[in-house]
Amino acid sequence: MHIILLLLKIIGWILLIVLGLLVLTVCLVLFTPLRYQVQAKCDGDVSSLSAEADFSVFFRLVRASVCYVDQKLSWQLRVAFKKFSSEPEEKSVDEITHDVADAVGDVADDVKQTGEKVLQGESVQQAVEETAAREEPEPNPVEKADAAEPLEPPQKESPIQPESSEPSESPQRTMSAEAPRTETAARKAEPFPEGEPRYKKDEKEAAKTKRAERKKVEEKKAAGDKKKESVFSKITNLYEKLKCTFKEICDKIEALKKKKDVLMNFITDETHVGALKKVLAELKRLLRKLLPKKFQADVHFGFEDPSITGRVLAGISMLYPAICEHTQIQPDFQQKVLEGKVFIKGHVRACIFASMLLRLLLNANVRRTLLDVKNFSFDV
Repeated sequence: MHIILLLLKIIGWILLIVLGLLVLTVCLVLFTPLRYQVQAKCDGDVSSLSAEADFSVFFRLVRASVCYVDQKLSWQLRVAFKKFSSEPEEKSVDEITHDVADAVGDVADDVKQTGEKVLQGESVQQAVEETAAREEPEPNPVEKADAAEPLEPPQKESPIQPESSEPSESPQRTMSAEAPRTETAARKAEPFPEGEPRYKKDEKEAAKTKRAERKKVEEKKAAGDKKKESVFSKITNLYEKLKCTFKEICDKIEALKKKKDVLMNFITDETHVGALKKVLAELKRLLRKLLPKKFQADVHFGFEDPSITGRVLAGISMLYPAICEHTQIQPDFQQKVLEGKVFIKGHVRACIFASMLLRLLLNANVRRTLLDVKNFSFDV
């Protein structure tokens, strides 16, 4: 029993320590400020603009900086003792000394080997060539094989012999092809039957001509009727299309009217209006807390187009009531110029956003509005 109580006591202490660490982590995240500082300077031209922004959190254990100088942007991040940067790290004096010592050692070894070969009886030039050959990389075996094989001369292709012509047709096939032509010619050359009068032949030809003319007239009449029917059908189809299009447009207008009525009823609801007012009040409160603690600006600016200068000045005037105490702004409508200094310093805490979110969720109108937005539909 005593052992079980001791184990439970140890487990309780472990859970208490874990809970304490968790609470401490949450407090650090919520109440540790994110500090920022921004400096900018310009001497009359955009090319002379220089700016620097520094950020730090967790008692400067995490720091970041962004710098813009000479139209180049660079950044740097430091987490505890680990450093990250956009620029390559420079080698220290010890690293440079080590690299130089290695190079000198390699040269000394080569000189030593050359001297030993000279003492053995070899010439100085031969010893240097052997040392250089040993340092050169070995060629690829595939290249060796290609270099060893001699190139064979291209063989001349034999001229293409013409194919033998097709055999001529047999005389039997020629006779069979000419037989129908002879019969047709003989049939055309036959005279009218003997004893038939000439006027009957004329009557037959006149009857044939009348039948052909009557047939042409009937064909023209049928073509005209078809053309009339096609024009009438086109007009009818066009009328039906216009009718359907007009009906679709009317249906869409009615649907839009219904959607507009549903949306206006949703917006003008008292609950939703109260939630909107609460959100706007919290946003104003948040902006007041996010304002920097220190702000100093002395700016002289102007653009080539005076209208652009006026628009920028109108935008700055919206923020001027909040920054008027330490700000001097001089617009120039005559020339293009940018000069002055800006200094901003402040901090932001995550607990500001957490408290705003908590107050919104505790409001009944906001909760009801969130549910209505989730279930909102234009179907009546």
